[in-house]
Amino acid sequence: MRWLLVLLIGALIIKDAAHLFFADRFVLRGMTQGVTLLIGFVWLTTHLSPLVFRRYWPAVLYMFTLLTSIAMSADPLNVFMQVLSVSSFILFGIAYAESSVKGAIHNPYVPLYYSTAIILAIVFLGSLIVIKIHPDLVYDLTYVGGKRFSGLFGEPAQMGAAAGLALGVASLGVRKKWLKLFVIAVAAPCLALTLSRTFWIATVFAGLVTAWHYYPRLRNIAAAIFVAGALAFAIVFLLNIKIDTQEGSKLARVDSFSTMSGRTEIWKRAYEAFLRSPLFGHGFTKGSDATFGTHHAQGATIVKSVSTSSGGETLHSGYIQSLVDSGLFGFIAYITFIATSILRLLKYDVDREHATEFYILNYLWVGNFAENTIYSGAELTGGIFWITAVLSLSIMPIHIDVKTARNTRVMKL
Repeated sequence: MRWLLVLLIGALIIKDAAHLFFADRFVLRGMTQGVTLLIGFVWLTTHLSPLVFRRYWPAVLYMFTLLTSIAMSADPLNVFMQVLSVSSFILFGIAYAESSVKGAIHNPYVPLYYSTAIILAIVFLGSLIVIKIHPDLVYDLTYVGGKRFSGLFGEPAQMGAAAGLALGVASLGVRKKWLKLFVIAVAAPCLALTLSRTFWIATVFAGLVTAWHYYPRLRNIAAAIFVAGALAFAIVFLLNIKIDTQEGSKLARVDSFSTMSGRTEIWKRAYEAFLRSPLFGHGFTKGSDATFGTHHAQGATIVKSVSTSSGGETLHSGYIQSLVDSGLFGFIAYITFIATSILRLLKYDVDREHATEFYILNYLWVGNFAENTIYSGAELTGGIFWITAVLSLSIMPIHIDVKTARNTRVMKL
């Protein structure tokens, strides 16, 4: 199963990064997800038990609410296929996690770390090389009139999401120093060049909370940096020191703060669409159709969006997308799945072995406020999240009480 996991991650990256070279880049992803869906479904139907349900109930609940949204959609077949896409990650993740426990694999996440880091590093390196060869291929002209780096990905947001993810995975999950340094060296400039404030913030936040929770020795350093920054700001303010902020303002694109690059207008329309079907939504991945109707070009002109597998525009917030797609019931299940996966790590990872997973989950839920990082099974970030979240749910002990789990490593699942 480990090689199938590597192939699945590779297929997602190729689908997003090979659009300049291959017209049929969706074929590999479709075939791989079909196999993983079959394996996950067969495993679940032959091994389902109250104990397994107790461990993975947030994932099962979320899949159930996605299925209920099909009835509310104007295109039920397409929604059903999108639900199958997400379910392939969740079901395969369950089968993979349970097989790893029975096979006594110490850390089943390692193939996820290395496949993500290595494949993305190749894409980043290629993107940086193309800057010198053919810059027009790797820069995107946004609606505000400036150029942002998208690399071999189709959108700057995709590049930003992948680069921030790779930085955390390489720093925390890759043990070979040469590979760690190589991935960081190519990922960091790619993240910076995207000018993606969302993923700058997500990277810093996830890095800080992971360091604080998993590496107590770094807390004093983090506190010292914070105090030093606060003192520097106070000195500048009290002494009325003038600083030229023109370049910084241009870099941060402060002119778009008031509307969040047009997102607030989209969210207003999304709220109106939500009110038309508040309980069950308009169908998974169909919230954009409900928001813009047949005029998807409106969404593209308001803000540059990441394309979904169905060819539509997203709502630039995974949380708002979930609310419009699946309604209030689906949104509650969505939040429950996300929150429970993080809380499981906080509660049961008593030996502090899963720092990388903690970074991934925190990075993606923060980025999900302004981009659809936790969404369909057609995007890299979504696929990584569903796999990581399910594996995080698997560490919950089910045969012993919590106090016993905190005092032993042998019985921890």
